[in-house]
Amino acid sequence: MENKKILVTGGSGFLGSRLITRLCERNNRVILIDKKEPESFSKNVAFYKIDLSTAPSLKFLKDVEYAFHLAAAKDAAGEKICYATNVKGTENLLFWLAKQSPNLKKVVYVGTLLSEGFRNKGAASLYGKTKLLAESVIKNNSFKIPYLILRTARIYGPGDRRGIYLILKFMPVSYTHLRAHETSLHLVCRLLLE
Repeated sequence: MENKKILVTGGSGFLGSRLITRLCERNNRVILIDKKEPESFSKNVAFYKIDLSTAPSLKFLKDVEYAFHLAAAKDAAGEKICYATNVKGTENLLFWLAKQSPNLKKVVYVGTLLSEGFRNKGAASLYGKTKLLAESVIKNNSFKIPYLILRTARIYGPGDRRGIYLILKFMPVSYTHLRAHETSLHLVCRLLLE
């Protein structure tokens, strides 16, 4: 994907910022929508500080060719904000993309395995439930926008400030298996204390 006009929502986050870096390396023009300002961005990035759930005018989305929808609210934000961001924000985004970018090739939506729940028994978390509702909005969009839904697990890697990458990075191979009757929490605690 080179020399395209691409939208990334939630582009100030861990995954979004790395995606934008890769897109810019390929000479794409990127529109970044997020509620928080990114730490840095290249000259090929136009940043808009917007909350998608409030139905703002998104006329600047004219002629977008691809959209990566990563913006999301987690459980800690509460039910109202999770629903507004994850479901209503997705509805508003699709509306404006259909209106401003009739030749849009695809929306790539980054969902979560939490939408399936443990052993496919349904979403147990607020985040998982609202992300599943957002998937329904995308699948049933009346605008017939082409889409791809990715359900990812926990994403981590270099630069991850949430800690899991640091733990896994220094974990000796011999400790990758749990001892009898040991939970993953016990394993992490044991490794931190050894």
